[in-house]
Amino acid sequence: MNFCIILTLALQTVKKFSAGKIFCLFFKICYNTKKFLEVFKLLLEEILQEAAQREVSDIHLTVGQASFLRVADELFSCGEVLTQADLENILSELLSPRLQKILEERRAVDFSFTDEKISRRFRANVYYQRKFPAVALRLISEKIPTLEEIGAPKVLKNFFSATQGLILVTGKTGSGKSTTLAAFLNELCQMRP
Repeated sequence: MNFCIILTLALQTVKKFSAGKIFCLFFKICYNTKKFLEVFKLLLEEILQEAAQREVSDIHLTVGQASFLRVADELFSCGEVLTQADLENILSELLSPRLQKILEERRAVDFSFTDEKISRRFRANVYYQRKFPAVALRLISEKIPTLEEIGAPKVLKNFFSATQGLILVTGKTGSGKSTTLAAFLNELCQMRP
């Protein structure tokens, strides 16, 4: 039976579990068949598609650890411990030669990419941790929310009339900086066509 069909059937039979547990099962099936690296290019597409469908916000891949998935601010550990060879194979699929050169020179590279099959964008950060490569993938939302939807203070709309100045949006990872900027700029562009 085709590996992808087995995977699809397994995911369909566990719909009663949380999104994180389903995604973890996906990783465990991949690793337990020992075909993970052989079919990674195909699986990368499926991983990204599952992430989009299951509302996985982040995928963390680090040498010496199992994969971690973030669903609704909760981290789930999945699969077996990744080796340096595992990460290098994953990077060969994600990085163009130009990005590989930047990673070698700077020891970190940020980029985004669109998965054409599912029409979704991902933001990626590849960096070195304890002398080994690591990957953090974040699914970018399809819809730009309004300032009201994200609970932004109403005072932000006062900046729409400003003709000069600098606005800083700061915060920790995952606190909504990019979402806030996207919402702000979207509403600003609607007011000033």
